[in-house]
Amino acid sequence: MGPGSAADAAGWLVTGDMAVIDENAHLAISDRLEDVIKSSGKWISSLPLEVAAWEHPAVLQAAAIGIEQPKWQEHPLLLMARKAGMSMSSPGLMLVLYDKMTKRWLPDAIESIEKMPMSASGKVHNLILRKSHQAHRLTGN
Repeated sequence: MGPGSAADAAGWLVTGDMAVIDENAHLAISDRLEDVIKSSGKWISSLPLEVAAWEHPAVLQAAAIGIEQPKWQEHPLLLMARKAGMSMSSPGLMLVLYDKMTKRWLPDAIESIEKMPMSASGKVHNLILRKSHQAHRLTGN
């Protein structure tokens, strides 16, 4: 490990990534620890929700963030930016998600935003999205 690397007591490099190792010892990175949503004691990965949203032809970018929700602690809020000249409704996107996601992973709300804040590495900056939507409260069922 180089200078500035963080390692835990066992010598593992601490990256903040969540991963799964399957029975064939293949490693698959599934999400960033800071991006998972804890809902009713269960972890919801933001990535499958975003990937499912990207399948809609009008979605340019999508980001799922955890928002406080009274019943479940946190629940997904899906933010999406549309492709130029395309239109769609939140209920239309919810129908797409409904067929692809576990029901408890479905967002309580979908909001359209003009554009996603981007990090220096060209990725959606979820920290900025969480800060800008921290006052948002989901009512839940």
